[in-house]
Amino acid sequence: MMYSTALVTGANGFLGRALVDRLHAAGCSVTALVRRATDIGNVARTVHADLRDEEAVRSAVAGVRAEVVFHLAAAGVAADNRDPSVMFATNASATGLLVDACASGGARGFVYAGSCAEYAAAGTERPITEDHPLTRDNVYGASKIAGGIWGTALARQSDLTFCWLRLFGAYGPGEAPHRLIPYVAQRLARNEPVDLTSGMQVRDLTFVDDVAESLMLAGGLAVRGEEGPFNVCSGHGSEIRAVAWRVADLMGKPRELLRFGARPYRPDEPLRLVGDPSRFRQPTAFVPRVTLEDGIRATLRSMGYAQ
Repeated sequence: MMYSTALVTGANGFLGRALVDRLHAAGCSVTALVRRATDIGNVARTVHADLRDEEAVRSAVAGVRAEVVFHLAAAGVAADNRDPSVMFATNASATGLLVDACASGGARGFVYAGSCAEYAAAGTERPITEDHPLTRDNVYGASKIAGGIWGTALARQSDLTFCWLRLFGAYGPGEAPHRLIPYVAQRLARNEPVDLTSGMQVRDLTFVDDVAESLMLAGGLAVRGEEGPFNVCSGHGSEIRAVAWRVADLMGKPRELLRFGARPYRPDEPLRLVGDPSRFRQPTAFVPRVTLEDGIRATLRSMGYAQ
């Protein structure tokens, strides 16, 4: 790797834990920045701050000498918990604050975990490139766009590169219970009906270990001065209905428990989100290694449901 020290926000989260483990295995010394005291393995140090608190952030970062910062913490990831003021304060304003504080501390690169929710709905089946129009409807996506633009502008005022990733469909062990695979699996394990939309959405799904690998590679890009934005994805779409069917099959549960159409689509929910991975693949040679079949199995196994 081109760096040996890193700061990770959201280190106790779904992506954060996977990234910390990968960085540690590669010999990188990791400092975790989290809001509350928590037990995080494989870190050299833990510091605490609410990212919306400028004084607390500057104090927490002041003694940290990290070459690369991985900013994974965000508000509004869950669709039922999207307070606009909280999302803007956390995803936009706090990103700028963190950039400024870390630049003052001598960081060389800043990796920003953006989202495919930043894109407007696609009108064709062609994979979405980084030049695709951005959303004006999805408030979570808009807050991530604001954070990316604000962070880039502030980073350019200092000797810090802001590398912007747009992550597509991260899934795997440790996902929140409301996410598709854990939700379906938990209901099926109790032999309860699973209320779903019609399931016609097509998503580009990426296993959490592959996402962690992409983040590490982005750290190298940031050190080399490459900003992006970059799509992190496979370039292949999977229908949500088929994913739910596969969960049921692997658990040995009847597909009849899956009640497609019992829930409406969200007003801001695009039917197709499949990315073009070419721009990120060119400088990194990144290709997701875990197939969807193996990823679903690993997720169910981590929950104790795989046969």
